[in-house]
Amino acid sequence: MLEVVPGYTMDIAVIPGASDAGVVIHTSGVHGVEGYAGSAIQIAALQKIAARNKPEAGEPTLVFVHAVNPYGMAHYRRWNENNVDLNRNAMLDSTRAEVLARDPNIAGYGDLDALINPKRPPTAVFAYVSVWASIVWNVAIHGITTLKRALVAAQYHDPRGIFFGGRELQRSHVLLWEFLQRFENSSTISWIDVHTGLGKSGIDTLLVQRQEEADQLQEAFPNNTFEVLGGDGDVVAGYELTKGILHELYRHRFLDDADSLFLAQEFGTVAVSLVVRALVLENMAHHHIDDKAARSPWTQFTRDAFYPSGDAEWRQSIVQRGLNALAAVIECRHQRPTPPG
Repeated sequence: MLEVVPGYTMDIAVIPGASDAGVVIHTSGVHGVEGYAGSAIQIAALQKIAARNKPEAGEPTLVFVHAVNPYGMAHYRRWNENNVDLNRNAMLDSTRAEVLARDPNIAGYGDLDALINPKRPPTAVFAYVSVWASIVWNVAIHGITTLKRALVAAQYHDPRGIFFGGRELQRSHVLLWEFLQRFENSSTISWIDVHTGLGKSGIDTLLVQRQEEADQLQEAFPNNTFEVLGGDGDVVAGYELTKGILHELYRHRFLDDADSLFLAQEFGTVAVSLVVRALVLENMAHHHIDDKAARSPWTQFTRDAFYPSGDAEWRQSIVQRGLNALAAVIECRHQRPTPPG
């Protein structure tokens, strides 16, 4: 266990494998409340491993990182204890200097401030009437992709606003970087990072850095859609200006190696408009309601937007598809032939 803040730990399980089979890293909860889906996949994988009589020969070392953002997961927040989005914070100092110096309204975030960062506690009228009128008006004026770009590009000037990328590297990344140092000389490294919120409900879109990676993996994932980060796919559209995604930092340790892969697995939940509303309402409550019990009803909006716990079919789908992705990565990139008897 790695203590991120007092009382909140990032838990890591390592299952040693064959020395020449490489390492598979599986992370959940980078975005706090999204961690329940990744956690379910990790628990199911560990249960399958525990049920075996003995490890399979030639398997890689498995590293399960549970709750990279434990504070956010505990409080149904996407952001961490400092209101920072960890998947906009993972960058070297040189890149951080670049984003801190750029126009705060580079993607139109400032134009939406009245909608996404109201400076008051949420109310039922706002949640069920006013916010929808504002969303509909802004979509009609700007278009959904423009609005999405303004949000996901992140911002680095308002520490109380949504999608704040932080002004320094967060402790979660410092601890994870130090822990993963032991694997930097591994022959093959694959990383699956689980997220929820975008795409068709219960179905995962696999996000990669290069088209050739998608082409190489498509045969192993015949039932999945691949999209290239920075491209124009349904899920990745609008991310052209986004910085600080996990792979940007950790590739400087080992992900730039010739035999390395970073795969973001994004599960769809509900409509994008519901996701945006949930983030706005929860952030309003977090900053403008002091009483924790009074904030609780508003955190349910983010829980339901990123983890539809009442939908049994959705839960079954994400676990099975998460296990399938883990097995496919192991088989196509890490499984070594069993040596002759």
